[in-house]
Amino acid sequence: MDRDGAFFNTGQTITTLIESLSDGILIADIDAVVRYVNESYLNIVGIKREAIMGKFLPDVRPGSVLPQVIKTGQSKLGIIRREISTNYVVDLNPLYENGQIIGGISLIKDVERIKQLSRELEQYVRRNEELKKTVTRLSRAKYTFDDVIGVSAPMQKAIAMAKRMAEYDEDILIVGESGTGKELFAQAIHNCSARASKPFIALNC
Repeated sequence: MDRDGAFFNTGQTITTLIESLSDGILIADIDAVVRYVNESYLNIVGIKREAIMGKFLPDVRPGSVLPQVIKTGQSKLGIIRREISTNYVVDLNPLYENGQIIGGISLIKDVERIKQLSRELEQYVRRNEELKKTVTRLSRAKYTFDDVIGVSAPMQKAIAMAKRMAEYDEDILIVGESGTGKELFAQAIHNCSARASKPFIALNC
């Protein structure tokens, strides 16, 4: 098989895609003879293409576990390998065709790349938490029933009813003229309810 991807039997497109990966790919046939390696594999491992292509894998990669994976059909994941210049993690899987094992594939990731991805993930999580705090802060209901000013009997009755309604998980309709304190009551009900710690979103229609 040549380096242009004949092993895949699906054309140049597959080869182009695999060559663009930052992860290293090695494919061996049923006899553990190397049939394909992408450029990333060669760079991570530090080996020349001519030194590994078409070679019996154990001869050029002593300690390789892929021949065992091909023989047993059992995947091996997260194996750490160390080279002089780099450390990397290997995932090994058998390749099947029509239910029969026809070879195996190694997927390798540079440990430094994994660390970088981990740092990027941590930064994403941190930014996400900051965003959630900002949204919560900006959408916090600031009024409570203590802010409702009114001593008349109708107002006290309205406050008592609103407090009772805050105990239920039901929709509440508040009606009244503009400026009569509808949103104040809405925020007070929100802060008196089980949703007090959640964002308060006001929709002024």
